Amino acid sequence: MTQTEQVTAAMQAAGDSTTQKLTDNMKLSYCAYFLSKYDMKAVEFLGYKTKNGAMIGISKTLGKENNYLKRRRDEFDVLTGSHRKGQRNRLPTPIVLEIHQVLNETVYHLKN
Repeated sequence: MTQTEQVTAAMQAAGDSTTQKLTDNMKLSYCAYFLSKYDMKAVEFLGYKTKNGAMIGISKTLGKENNYLKRRRDEFDVLTGSHRKGQRNRLPTPIVLEIHQVLNETVYHLKN
C-alpha cells in the first residue's frame, strides 16, 4: 500500500468520507489528529520513518504547505493527551474541538 493509500485509509477509518467530500484542510485536520494522538505509531503506520517526513509527505500529497499540518497538530496536542506541549496558550478553534469530539469516541488499534 502506498503512503497516499495509507493516508486515505486512515482518513476513511476516522470518518465517513464516502458520504461527505472532505476538503483538503479537513483531510489535513484528520491527519493532524491522528499524528497528535498516536505520535510515532501513526508516523510508522503511515509508512514514514520520521515525524518530519510524515509532515512533509502528507502535506505534499494534499498539496498544502507543511506548516498547516504542524499548526493543526499543535492544536490537537492539548486535547489528545499528547506528551507534546502543543498550542497551550490559546483555546482550540471550534472545528478542532468538533473533530476531537467525533474522533475521540472512536478507538483505533495500531500495530506496534
